[in-house]
Amino acid sequence: MAIWSLESLVLPEFMKPPYALTHTPGTGERLTVVNQAAHGQLAPYLNGIRRSAFRASIRRWGRVSAVAWLLGLMAWWAFPYLVDAVVARVPIETEQRLGNDVREQLGTLLAKKRDGKAKWCEQQEGVSAIASLVERLSVAEPSSYTFSVKVVDSQIMNAFAAPGGSMLVTSALLEMVETPEELAGIIAHEMGHVKEQHGLRNMAGSYGVQLASTILFGHDGGFMGGAARSLALRMTTSSWSRDYERAADAHAFALLEKSGISTSGLLTFFERLEEEAGHNQGVFAYLGMLSSHPETAERINTLRVLVEEQAAVAGGAAVAESVLSWEAWEAVRNICE
Repeated sequence: MAIWSLESLVLPEFMKPPYALTHTPGTGERLTVVNQAAHGQLAPYLNGIRRSAFRASIRRWGRVSAVAWLLGLMAWWAFPYLVDAVVARVPIETEQRLGNDVREQLGTLLAKKRDGKAKWCEQQEGVSAIASLVERLSVAEPSSYTFSVKVVDSQIMNAFAAPGGSMLVTSALLEMVETPEELAGIIAHEMGHVKEQHGLRNMAGSYGVQLASTILFGHDGGFMGGAARSLALRMTTSSWSRDYERAADAHAFALLEKSGISTSGLLTFFERLEEEAGHNQGVFAYLGMLSSHPETAERINTLRVLVEEQAAVAGGAAVAESVLSWEAWEAVRNICE
């Protein structure tokens, strides 16, 4: 006579006579319970086995869930380092090519249309004036990037930094800017995003696996083109993280100081926009640099402290020569004509 241990029994899904019991060695042996009387004698043991199996299953799934949560937490913790590793492998030529594509896509999305085509602002004197401003900022802090700014005729008030040094400013933003120093502050802020590779990091976070594959195994025009479109759309609907904005603010202040340009321009521009937002809350929906509201006041206070400290060290607020001549500034203001 075979002896089966309770632990080896395999129970059917439904224990209503007649049913068969087997055991784990898989010998093909079966014990058929044919009537209710036999079931009544076995039921206390079989129900105990089922309860034990259920508890064991709960414990097993609990362990699996705990491991899954642990792995998830480890992945969440390690994710920024993985993004850094991917971004570090991107050749600057790839980053610049991507940035140019992003800027073109973004400009097309935001631009007013003329005969069905995006309206870019290309009045030559204005383009040259902005280029000279970018050159002054670039010379003060040499970089591997070649920076350039294009202006698009758009009702959306914003400035954008695409990867690789390509920057975009809208005509609506230029209308809000009152001095060349304010524009210099905005451009310096966007240059900070470029140098810190914030756009590329956003992209790596969203498309990390595909981007890593492209970097490791060669350029994929289809992926890069699609990624440029997706990143352009993403940039129109989302803001930089709070940490990214703080880093860009700090970079802008330091770069303006190195360039000999008044550091108060960025502050006065932000202050005016915050005041405007008090009357029109929708302004924050359009301005990426300030769209982390209500943290805007904190960022303005930080800039104000830096400007005051700089003035104290210099023995008072410096009266700096305008970064652009009156004629050059007028050309910038009329760049879309």
